[in-house]
This record gives sequence, structure tokens and C-alpha cells, in this order.
Amino acid sequence: AMASEPKADPTVRGFDHDLADAAARCHEVATEEVGEWGDTGARRGEWRFCRLEPCTWQSFGTRAGSSTPHAFEARKLLLKLSTDPAVVAILKQREWVVGVLGEMDPLDDRLAHKTHAQGKCLLGYNTNHGARIDVRLRTDELSGFLPYAQLVETLLHELAHNMVGPHNDHFWHLFVQLKVDYLRRSEEHTSELQSRSRSR
Repeated sequence: AMASEPKADPTVRGFDHDLADAAARCHEVATEEVGEWGDTGARRGEWRFCRLEPCTWQSFGTRAGSSTPHAFEARKLLLKLSTDPAVVAILKQREWVVGVLGEMDPLDDRLAHKTHAQGKCLLGYNTNHGARIDVRLRTDELSGFLPYAQLVETLLHELAHNMVGPHNDHFWHLFVQLKVDYLRRSEEHTSELQSRSRSR
């Protein structure tokens, strides 16, 4: 007698199924958030930040006070960064997708102590070449947010780590190029807005 064809086990999921699920989650936008830049379509594009994650209130331990901005405000700032037309242009040009853009936990002392011991200040980090990028949004005393220009510079620095891990000459060259690209795209966007307002 011939052996029957083996049947697939419905309790075991294959890699193809997992990859399809991950792709679906990345492209799923349940409700389109509109930030300061308006509806740029950046959250629906192919090259983008898939998810935004501000810190929860518990992240601050006992240091949070009445002046500490809420996680909703942090999310708005992450949305502004992720939909900044100049940042989106860089993502498209270099075909980069970042899984998560998160707020760096202010109490993440493991990395902070390591960098402070080297005489540096930790403002962000990139995990697995862009699977996740965390940016420090808040001031030391947690009473407000760092200036937007500084946040953009940190984000560009971490984006450069998508391609180059160590802080070598190749990394710094790429970082400077990203800053130049950002400034050029920002100027183009501003000029475009001004010409639109004049034509009305």
C-alpha cells in the first residue's frame, strides 16, 4: 500500500506566515494620525517608521512631577519627527524602514552610566540597524522636551547607524551627508509652502 501524503499540522505556523503577519502589522494604520506637518501620507508610505512608542508614566519612577509632560505630548513629538517631510525624504531616498521610533527611557541607567563614564551624554540608540530607534526627548529634570533641532540631529545620528555601526570615518561622513540632505529638503519644503501661500 502507498503511504498517504503527510498532512500539514494546523498548530505549527511556518516562517512565511510570520513574515506575512509582520508585513501586515507594519503596513496597518488603524487610524491615521495627523501631526504638525498635516497629512503627508508618511505613516502609510513604504519607507517609514512603523510604530511610535512614548515612555509610560511608570518609566519615570519617583522622579516625575506635576510639570512632567504626559506621554500623549511625547507621542505628538515622535509623530512630528516621524512625519517631518525632510526626514521622510531621507527614508525614501535611502529606502529605510524603521520598526519602532521610541522615546528613550529616562531611567535607562545601564547605557547612560556607560556613556557618562566615557565623558559623553546618551541621547539615543539604534537597535539591530533600524529595527528600533530610541531618542531621548526630555530634559534631565523631566520638566519639558529638548529643542526640536537637537532631536532631529539625534534622529539623523541614529539613522546613520542603520548603515554603519561604529563611530568611524565612514559613519561621520554619512551623518554629515544626512544633515546636509535634511537641511536641503527642509528649505525645499519651506519654499514650496511659501509659493503655495502666495498663489492663493
